[in-house]
Amino acid sequence: MPFATVSTVNIIQPSTKLILRWGVGGRIATAADRHIDDEHTLAACKNRRQGTIFAVQRFMNQSIIKRSAVAPNGKPILFLHVTKCGGTSLRSALIHSLSSEGTSAAALYQLDAVGSTALAIKVGMDTFALRDLLLTTQLNNREIRFIAGHFRYTTALHQDEMSDCTSITILREPVDRFLSLFYYNSYKSIDYGRESLPLEEYITTPKARRNAEDYVRIFRGNGVAHGDYATEQEVQLACDNLDYFSVVGCLDRIDEFVNAFEDATTYSLDIPRLNTTPAPLTERYADLSSDILSEIERLCAPSVVVYQKAQRLVNAGSDRKVDRPQTSA
Repeated sequence: MPFATVSTVNIIQPSTKLILRWGVGGRIATAADRHIDDEHTLAACKNRRQGTIFAVQRFMNQSIIKRSAVAPNGKPILFLHVTKCGGTSLRSALIHSLSSEGTSAAALYQLDAVGSTALAIKVGMDTFALRDLLLTTQLNNREIRFIAGHFRYTTALHQDEMSDCTSITILREPVDRFLSLFYYNSYKSIDYGRESLPLEEYITTPKARRNAEDYVRIFRGNGVAHGDYATEQEVQLACDNLDYFSVVGCLDRIDEFVNAFEDATTYSLDIPRLNTTPAPLTERYADLSSDILSEIERLCAPSVVVYQKAQRLVNAGSDRKVDRPQTSA
């Protein structure tokens, strides 16, 4: 369901204007010029989900500093990490490369996925709406050189800032990813995200459909509740929004991704293999009948369209032109 604006807070300072539009349930729909003075922000929002504002700011633990168009030592890197797409290995390689070039640990921001989920539950927010705020904060922090995490792309909050960083993401064939995620969650050792249902039952659940549509929900950019199912229009939005990323890769063509990344930056990558599934080899795919596979393919159809767009971007190679938003004068 699209955001329904129920109240608006305007904070005007000599050089600063913040507009927060609160949607149903306190979700944030849009924000503009997020150079925020904490004292004024908290005072103005005192009667509007005060606990949420305080909790989010404590979690951020950094002030918001508007970054110049070109940050020192080149553009920072934003890695939008989609689960079970080789991102943990890639993130490790990125951090190693940046650190070896002298980037300090304080300049490397990694989202705490479990902590941000717990906080969102505590303050009554959609998890990805809260992560939208965390990502916006880091994109506007001139001290940060690297940002990585399970974020989504939201046009109103992130499009302009995408021009100021090297933004990257990598995707995996959707059916392969769906099964990898299921088996990983079924055998993981921690409770967070653990799956207890057998595959045959799992594919009938709303959770399975949402996971199958992840590529649309992550890249559609319209800020609706992250749990909402994908629409046909949103599939096209997700495809179009991939054009704003500096480097888009496919896991089964990792060498091409590495080459494109190294061409776009001054860094080299040596990618290890991490976060592999704990599921025993004998257990994986043992319950995968042709009927179950057909249903998974049906569920993943929206994400397949987005993945095909990613493949076309990879195919374009060095001839690809990265779209940039039109900024107002």
